[in-house]
Amino acid sequence: MAETGAGQHGVATATAAAPHGHGMRGVHGRRRHDPSGTQCVSDAASGCGSDTRYRQERQRLKDAVSEAMREWTSRISDTHYCLGSVMGPHPFPTIVRDFQAVISKEIKEQMIAKEGRLPDAVIACVGGGSNAIGSFYHFIDDKEVRLIGCEAAGRGIDTCETAATDRHRKTWNLPWYEILFLSG
Repeated sequence: MAETGAGQHGVATATAAAPHGHGMRGVHGRRRHDPSGTQCVSDAASGCGSDTRYRQERQRLKDAVSEAMREWTSRISDTHYCLGSVMGPHPFPTIVRDFQAVISKEIKEQMIAKEGRLPDAVIACVGGGSNAIGSFYHFIDDKEVRLIGCEAAGRGIDTCETAATDRHRKTWNLPWYEILFLSG
């Protein structure tokens, strides 16, 4: 089982499962789900089933993650959940970060080899976070490198139809920790 926003994680998981005879259920955000689109054609070709049933009304990637988590926890004996976004409880965000960190490792190695220096900036699409954390991870301690995350503004950042959830951030400070809430 895998959640997917743009479809690439679902296609990758189905492709990995198919040679081993495993079925795969992809849970898509309905707003991004186009039955004639590339993700569904690839899903069908690899034997993956697509599902857009939700219990929540916004039907975005975070809703696909919630729906996939609900289904997985109700079928844990015969299902494995391949979470591809930097979301959910530990250890999922750490696992995704560690797998995707090859992106920043290769960027850093290639920049030093070809240019003899680090880049001025690394720019990444945020989305579910895997591309961004993968692109940024090996540069986090390099203060001279600007890390720039981009989000789709959708129909405007002051609407509910935007991926820019950071616009709606709220911080809750307690003496022993700080929690950042994002809503969208």
